Amino acid sequence: MPQRLAAIAVVLLFTGALRAAEPPAPRIACVDLVRVLEQSDRAREFEAKFTQERQLALRRNQTFIDEIERLKAEIEKLPMGTPERLKLQSQHQTLLKEGTEHARNRLQELDAMVADNLRQVYAEMTSVVEALAREGGYDLVLQDQRRAVDGKRREEVFAQVAGRVVLFARDGYDLTDAVVKRMNAAYAGTKQPATAADVALPSSEKRTK
Repeated sequence: MPQRLAAIAVVLLFTGALRAAEPPAPRIACVDLVRVLEQSDRAREFEAKFTQERQLALRRNQTFIDEIERLKAEIEKLPMGTPERLKLQSQHQTLLKEGTEHARNRLQELDAMVADNLRQVYAEMTSVVEALAREGGYDLVLQDQRRAVDGKRREEVFAQVAGRVVLFARDGYDLTDAVVKRMNAAYAGTKQPATAADVALPSSEKRTK
């Protein structure tokens, strides 16, 4: 009997040692990147600037269109082959080319502006996410895509469903609000200094000491 009890004790000790050697379960959080973009002050200000620049570009393009149409109407009033008509036709072709090039170049500039801003916001976002994850003791942060699927076509719906990463997360695992607060506090700078409460993790998201 003593030998049997000793063997059982050895087995129990060995099993406990194995369990103690197991790594702790990873702590996982999620962030809704789309909502961060929607609520980021930097992104909002850029969107307003982009809208203004786009409207200016549209007005400039409309100026070209109006002048092209005016020349076209003048050309149609003149007899074929006359020097006046040939001169206006040359002006018309030159203006058409200039207008097309201007619209294309401006579109490329605006596209580059959008890309540059998105890179800045994304770089800031990932930096803030990393900082919050380290403060909260999280091992992994996933992109939260639990929003409703709103595609109108089969391909759109399929792409949205296939791209989902997080389907469910309990309260306390979503860092989106904390990310937005810290990004906006940093962007405000000296205009609106952030308090400790503004940039801290919610209490439910801090690692229990």
